[in-house]
Amino acid sequence: MSVFPASMRYTRTVDAVSLWERFIGGIGLTITLVGIVLLSVALPLREGNWVPGMPSPLLIAVLGGAAGWAVHQWEWTVRRTIVVAVMAGAALTAYAGTATAPGFPITLRAFNAVKDIVVWLGAIPTEETQAGLIEFAMFLTMSVWLLCLFGMWLALRNAHGWTTVLFGGVMLGFALSNLPGGLGWRLGVFMASSVMLLIHLNAVRRIEEWRGRRAVFDARTVLAQSGIVLAAGLLVTAVVAALPTPPVAPLGAVSRALDDTTHQIGAQFSRMFSALPSRKEYKTLTYDEMTHFQGNPELTDTLLFTVQGPKTYWRARSYAVYTGSGWETGEEPEYVPFEDTELPQDRKRVRQTNQFRVSAATDTLFTGGLPAAFDEPAEALTTSTSAPGAIQVRFSTGREYFPTRVNLSYVSSGLESTAVPFDLRLAGDEYPEWTQSYLQLPETLPERVRTLAEALTANAETTYDKAVNIRNFLISIPYNLEIDAPPEDQDGVDYFLFESQQGYCDYYASAATVLMRAAGIPSRYVLGYAPGRLNTAWGVYEVLELNYHAWVEAYFPDYGWVRFEPTPPDAIEFGGEGLDFSPLPEDEVDLGDIGEILEDEEEDTFDVDFTPRTELPGWLVALLAIAGAIAVATPVFLWREWWWKLGSLPRSDELFAKMCRLGGALGLRKRPEQTPLEYALMLSSAMPEQQPQISRIVRAYVLGRYAPRTVPLSDLRLAEWSWGSLRWAMIRRFFRVRPA
Repeated sequence: MSVFPASMRYTRTVDAVSLWERFIGGIGLTITLVGIVLLSVALPLREGNWVPGMPSPLLIAVLGGAAGWAVHQWEWTVRRTIVVAVMAGAALTAYAGTATAPGFPITLRAFNAVKDIVVWLGAIPTEETQAGLIEFAMFLTMSVWLLCLFGMWLALRNAHGWTTVLFGGVMLGFALSNLPGGLGWRLGVFMASSVMLLIHLNAVRRIEEWRGRRAVFDARTVLAQSGIVLAAGLLVTAVVAALPTPPVAPLGAVSRALDDTTHQIGAQFSRMFSALPSRKEYKTLTYDEMTHFQGNPELTDTLLFTVQGPKTYWRARSYAVYTGSGWETGEEPEYVPFEDTELPQDRKRVRQTNQFRVSAATDTLFTGGLPAAFDEPAEALTTSTSAPGAIQVRFSTGREYFPTRVNLSYVSSGLESTAVPFDLRLAGDEYPEWTQSYLQLPETLPERVRTLAEALTANAETTYDKAVNIRNFLISIPYNLEIDAPPEDQDGVDYFLFESQQGYCDYYASAATVLMRAAGIPSRYVLGYAPGRLNTAWGVYEVLELNYHAWVEAYFPDYGWVRFEPTPPDAIEFGGEGLDFSPLPEDEVDLGDIGEILEDEEEDTFDVDFTPRTELPGWLVALLAIAGAIAVATPVFLWREWWWKLGSLPRSDELFAKMCRLGGALGLRKRPEQTPLEYALMLSSAMPEQQPQISRIVRAYVLGRYAPRTVPLSDLRLAEWSWGSLRWAMIRRFFRVRPA
């Protein structure tokens, strides 16, 4: 039965019903609130303008809402409504697909749209990347149409609003997650209007029940109750939003499972709609063929990606040629299938696997250590003079869409060196021929740089000792982001070492590479990111823009490339934690060997605990979750049985029953032999200040139970107002401290 019949019939005459009551109890307020909810979803979708040429979501929303109202007025059956709504939506969807397809004649557009849809559907079970613009336009058109039509129809027909709120919230979440910041007020409008709609529809159902029981009602009372619930809901929402969210490690397993599911869905969505542009401001990570020394990089705390797995440095790209003003990749760089690259066959190297979830736009695939394997089709950058392995790795399918792929997720494996100082001291100096390209230095390099390298390594007995001496010297130079770029006519490393004598990771890594080469050690400059911060609740490392980092890798025969860290440990990319570390040790463990704290009896070492917190076992997490659910459900169930079910009674009976329930909680229980008037006398003697309110409620109850007609409106209103005062007085009395 329709909650709002097409022709509204009231139990009272039109003269006795105010315009305000007709607006509250009729369809006026319902249409208004549903319209606000739907428009708060459609407007952000329209602002996205993701697919040029598609029908405006705002226009579709208006048409859908009007169609829902019309269907209700015509009193169509459920089956007829669904069939017509789907057919009309299919027509709109076909128009959207044709409008966004390329071509000039309408027939060519339709043909191109059908062809694109067939290819797109065929790619669903595969790993192919598709543009998906036409399909997204059609999907969005159908979704908005059905949401608005059924949202309005269900609210008018059954006073049902949860479907509209839930599906509208999902669509709004998609829109806001892909739009620029500063649109939080739109979410606030949606939440406030949704809460008001749900409260109003609940009141509508109550009013309809009263009419079915031939009871009268006071619209002002209904409005006052709804306002109280709304204010309480908004207050709770504001308090929850203002409270900080603590990391809850015991729930890490549950949160990671939900996060994995969300990212899997997001990855599939990104693959099938790769050309869909994101209107949100995000970082684009690209690595050019050459770099240049700069001033303050002005890094922010923007999240770039998260990593699950062993902690290490996240490698992006290496450079081989020093130019004096920066670095270049090398000779004849080209990309080849990653499977065709030769992996280094080094001793003391282990494979570790990490899962990356990238929030920035990039075609680079990061690794922990030297690139070894990927679960995405990849291609490797190599040069004619480079070492075995990849200089940089990028994904090879759908690269033309990478500026829009901001939720890329993949698994990569890297090779990390576990060689200890004892091993590296015995490595010798019999280098492969190709390592000569990693000794390159420009002829313009100032002589004092070479002299410094000779002085730092003069007393070193092995290649490893030379590298450690250079590293230790550089760590003593103050770290500072607030610097100016070197003069155009001056070598960047020379400027850093002898004039500015301060800088950040680019300068430390460049200076270490140049000094090692000047000392005869093959080395290269590497870009990537420091490990980031550990999120104990999610069990992942969060890598921010300010974790941008550069380091140096030195080559040792049989052991390959080994990372050295010349940047001071209190640098911002390490989190500025000030590690317990002496800047000028005689001989110490390499900072780069993250996760492997090397031991040597003759060397001073420092300890850094990178082990994530131990989480509770899964069975205990499940047990705690069940206990928490029971703890929440029990009071809700008891409240429903003890209080909420009273709402099914006639209003006068409901008020009297609730007064008796609260009286019983106060120790003033109504005895079976007592009449309503006798109980009112007993209750009034205990609460004399509430005697008028008690009498009005009992009068309305007696009239409703024993009088031949319905309760007069005046008596029911007095009972309503009296109950509003009496219940709070009884609740205050319940919490009053009684003398012993």
